[in-house]
Amino acid sequence: MAQTAEAKAFLCRLGELPDNSGVDLGPAITPSLQDEAELRRLFATDRENARLKDPYVGLVDVFGQNTERIKKIHARTIKDDDDLHKHYVMPLDEEARRKDGELSMAPSMEEFKARWAIFSEGALSQLTNWDNAVAAGGGVLA
Repeated sequence: MAQTAEAKAFLCRLGELPDNSGVDLGPAITPSLQDEAELRRLFATDRENARLKDPYVGLVDVFGQNTERIKKIHARTIKDDDDLHKHYVMPLDEEARRKDGELSMAPSMEEFKARWAIFSEGALSQLTNWDNAVAAGGGVLA
């Protein structure tokens, strides 16, 4: 799929950020969140709007061009234990936290399928036709 104009703008904003740990992603993400809010408003009030005709509106093709930065962890800078516990209810041990720059997604479809089978305990292993099925949320992102 070709990147939408919104996706290209997001990737451009992300590419303009400094490439170091602890960078505020707000300048790159905020306009996209505002656009998402507008899409939700249109979906609720104007289902015939031309923007909603694009089945890929609001999506970024993570396998497309210029997407390397969105595939990597942008770790938060944790100053000390107080800072850690202030931001997280159940913080991970340092060894379990993904490091800045590591891949944030499975490196291949085979690896994703293996992780998905473990996470879902094979609950959907008999589902052979995934047409019109969506798996979303933290489990897919984990």
